[in-house]
Amino acid sequence: MRLFFMYATLSILYWFLSFVFDTILLKVEMKATQKQVNMMRGRVLTAFEH
Repeated sequence: MRLFFMYATLSILYWFLSFVFDTILLKVEMKATQKQVNMMRGRVLTAFEH
């Protein structure tokens, strides 16, 4: 039972942390790296075309 409890706690922590990181990264990307994201998409598309 203790192992299951540890696993549940870890998964909840992981979910919470990933949620927080996603929100922070989304806010940062909205401000700063929209151009970089577009550039990366363009590179990926050109790589697939070649």
